Amino acid sequence: MLSWTRRHIATLLLIVTGLAAGAVTALSDIDEVVPWGHELGIGVSQLAFAFVGAYIFNWLIVERPRRRH
Repeated sequence: MLSWTRRHIATLLLIVTGLAAGAVTALSDIDEVVPWGHELGIGVSQLAFAFVGAYIFNWLIVERPRRRH
């Protein structure tokens, strides 16, 4: 199990990041519980979308050509 986790750590991070981005997007219409909740949500969603973009870029530029060769 541990070796599988080490090989797929990027995929696991992508799933967690996707869930975080989805949660922030789903909760964006709900009023804030804490005064800085909106700003925290913006920061989390921007980081999540940046990670997803980096993952896709890595897959296109690095992983696909490596598998082809």
